[in-house]
Amino acid sequence: MSSPSPSAAHFALPLHTTAEGPTNPSQVNLPHPFVVLIAGGSKGIGLGIIHAYAKAGASGIIIASRSQSSVESAAKTVLKINPRIKILCQPCDITIEGDVKDLADAVGRVFGRLDVLVIGAGSGTKLTHIREGGLKDWPCGVIEGAPTEMERLWRVNVHGPYLLQHYFLPLLEGTKDGAQAIIQISSAAAHYTNAEVMPTSYSLTKFAATRLVELVHEGHKGSGVVAFALQPGGVATGSEKLVVPDGKRWEKLLVDDVGLAGGFCVWLTKEKREWLSGRYLDAKWDVDELVRRKDEIVGKDLLKLRMAC
Repeated sequence: MSSPSPSAAHFALPLHTTAEGPTNPSQVNLPHPFVVLIAGGSKGIGLGIIHAYAKAGASGIIIASRSQSSVESAAKTVLKINPRIKILCQPCDITIEGDVKDLADAVGRVFGRLDVLVIGAGSGTKLTHIREGGLKDWPCGVIEGAPTEMERLWRVNVHGPYLLQHYFLPLLEGTKDGAQAIIQISSAAAHYTNAEVMPTSYSLTKFAATRLVELVHEGHKGSGVVAFALQPGGVATGSEKLVVPDGKRWEKLLVDDVGLAGGFCVWLTKEKREWLSGRYLDAKWDVDELVRRKDEIVGKDLLKLRMAC
């Protein structure tokens, strides 16, 4: 089964736009205890992931974002779904080492374990160029792109995830009876090299974050840790107006439900799926088809970043 898309968007058909069937979190009963941290979980896709774990019966949820008010607001929505969940709200800028270390210390102190780390914090390239007709667009290529913008995205999309994994891997490794999972919210941009389609700064940083998942898998699989890069689908969250160019029909692609990635995350971590660890996945894919192709995926070592030669 092949796809013309560089991100293998049609790898596991049929594609889904909402969490349903095996990925419906309301049909899942997670083991107890089950503690999940979502960095960047106060709104949009991150909040959808929090809600999915709440519906599936997680015993503890840590909500981390830069704003104290936003994490507290998110916590209120979680308690409406499941008032039995123990919640830790803590502001954290993932690009600041001290913030991440303090968050790791707090999670260890309050929960003493961590089953799942979801890295949902990230940023897209700003619309800094005006094209013909006054249309706002990404900078294309290396010359148009400002070095300061590349530096900003590198800190948010690569350095921040590195800090989170650096400080939380010991806690994940110590949770021997748990899922021991890291989910990096990735993007199809990791696979694109055409700057007219995806801006260079965004594609490069998402590529690096996806490669980091492979490195973590290889370096920590011996201690039981599994790591995944997950494309969350095309979701209109409100913030897309800040990073999606005019006149390129992106609005026609942003049709997936905000809870799509959350349901996939729950399915991915409700049991240990070592055979998918270190790989790039798409929340739109059909999980039954993924399972059917398990031997092929493992045997050919598919869904990883590789040089064609």
